Amino acid sequence: MKSTNLSRRGFLQGAGAAAAVVATAGMLAGCSANSSEGNADSSAAGASAAAYEPAESMDVDIVVVGAGSSGVAAAVQAAELGATTLLLEKNTKCGGNGQLTEGMFALNSQMQKDLGVGDDVTFRQIIAAEQEFFNYRINALLWKDMVGASGDDIDWMASHGVKFSDVVDDYHGLGKFDCFRWFEDGKGSNYIGPMVASAESMGATVMTETSALDLIVDNGQVKGLYVEKADGSILQVNAKAVILCSGGYAQNEEIMLERGWDLTYSHNNGIEGHDGDGLRMAIAAGANDVSRERCFLREAYSFLRY
Repeated sequence: MKSTNLSRRGFLQGAGAAAAVVATAGMLAGCSANSSEGNADSSAAGASAAAYEPAESMDVDIVVVGAGSSGVAAAVQAAELGATTLLLEKNTKCGGNGQLTEGMFALNSQMQKDLGVGDDVTFRQIIAAEQEFFNYRINALLWKDMVGASGDDIDWMASHGVKFSDVVDDYHGLGKFDCFRWFEDGKGSNYIGPMVASAESMGATVMTETSALDLIVDNGQVKGLYVEKADGSILQVNAKAVILCSGGYAQNEEIMLERGWDLTYSHNNGIEGHDGDGLRMAIAAGANDVSRERCFLREAYSFLRY
């Protein structure tokens, strides 16, 4: 990697511009050697990885798994900071559920200032509303980081070609504050397309129909991963960091049932590919599994309400 200061709110906040929950190799490695469970999982990952016979290998600074909303943001940020970057997507095209989004929340973006809409909304109002809605059970410090950086994030995305409409509102009256920025034509493709193009223009490599298989773990540190290409061949990616943006696990019935979900009357509205691959790989590398500490909140969509 070039000797670039990885800042812009610590890189991961940049990925967080797209409402991401990401895991880096450093995070995974940091927790893999601290518990007997972690050590066992890490060993299992190593044993599993040893079974692969790569047809080729690739060396990069950062590999991003999943080219949805968070993945494309992470790839753009990595490439912008001078890292050789690989973006992987198991589907035939990039976007994931990001293709279905209509816009994004932000506070104090340049767009908002230019339009003069919502300029009376304060940071304190947003945090107070979130605390009240979630019965004061959220981590306000995490919300502080997200809300505080949200305006800059919108400006950053616009600088990379993301197409927004000239509307900032309260999500057609369903929200509480005028803080919703609509993508042009209300289509997530006007976010995904420009971000992928920007990443590629800065030298990032984008590979579709390429599935992540297992992380490469060596002495408790993530060193890359094995992937399966469209032709069925195995590629070994050696990387200084792995960012997992591979979506959730709602389409993996085994994982859902094991976590107590009743799928009798469920219907999945998302794009295909949310199979729990990232969760599986992270746990095998020793990451803490918090997926059992979640519950279903039917209308708790803060980005839409605000």
